[in-house]
Amino acid sequence: MDMLITLLTHWRRMMLSRQAVAVRQAVLALNAEQRKAAADHTLAEIQHAATLPQPHLHGVTESSIYRPWSQVASTAAGPRRPPPAPPHAARQPARGVGG
Repeated sequence: MDMLITLLTHWRRMMLSRQAVAVRQAVLALNAEQRKAAADHTLAEIQHAATLPQPHLHGVTESSIYRPWSQVASTAAGPRRPPPAPPHAARQPARGVGG
């Protein structure tokens, strides 16, 4: 189990590093005015989130405050329906004996 956790943490670190490089490149591509506007907007969002009782949920539009997984997981875990019959198999004439 320790090996799995170590592997997952290394993978997560590599993923976050790649994302940080992409963000840095995007910021460096902005001109000075755009950087200032982006920085002001980011700071305003951080300050607004800090006033919330659960800042990590800033921007969540659902009414439920916390769910361990999304509706997709609930739907996938629900009862399964059989797939619909293909159209060509819907109306095949019955073959009788001698007919």
